[in-house]
Amino acid sequence: MPKKMPKQLWVFTVVAGVMLQSNSDATNSYQLGSIIQAPSVIDELRTDQAVNDEYLTNFDFELETENNQVPTKEPSIVKSGLDYDIETMNQILGTMKINGFTPTDIEDVELYYPIYDAISKKFEIEWYVIWIIHRSESNVSRNPNAFDRSTGYFGAGQRGLSYHFDDNVDFAATDLEFLSVLPQRDPTDWKELAWVAMKLSEDKKTAGSLAGAFYRYTPKDETTEKRIALFNYYCSIFP
Repeated sequence: MPKKMPKQLWVFTVVAGVMLQSNSDATNSYQLGSIIQAPSVIDELRTDQAVNDEYLTNFDFELETENNQVPTKEPSIVKSGLDYDIETMNQILGTMKINGFTPTDIEDVELYYPIYDAISKKFEIEWYVIWIIHRSESNVSRNPNAFDRSTGYFGAGQRGLSYHFDDNVDFAATDLEFLSVLPQRDPTDWKELAWVAMKLSEDKKTAGSLAGAFYRYTPKDETTEKRIALFNYYCSIFP
């Protein structure tokens, strides 16, 4: 399990010149619609972030064809990070019900917890930090506008396309490919959420705190202070 964060985070003055990372305005009560992805923009890969080699995706060839007993090459996952603790997940869902979370929140966590959990272990942040960003930036991928590249932002975490390129996302998602087969509202969610976690992890080291990482992600006082408050609350109730 990732190392527990302190129960409280303190808001601090942000240094001038912090770059806007995301588009928090692309949120709130949208229904999932048809999403058409534009071609990727390939730019220079940033290589200064070390990542853990904790998860591996391998393949075996166990399926048979209709011609009886003839093996064919079909990928299946034989080793992955998906052996998460189902009891912990059920405890989290029970805690949400007891504490009055909405049915929508419970549905979202039930759907995305395996993805959040695997990514959080790789980047050593709490799973609900990823959920906080996912919910506020794209309404947990329900907002179709979040997947319109013409806005300059894209995906589950509203990545700023001018600063953070598709190759950055591929780098963050290395060794998490097994997550691509899990249920999710957009097929890019697992990769974009890996980028979210990588960015927060990097910014936490740079700023010295998760509060600082939240400010660097979206430097809007009201948005950031709400995220810090949610983090403190989730620390107090979730295992």
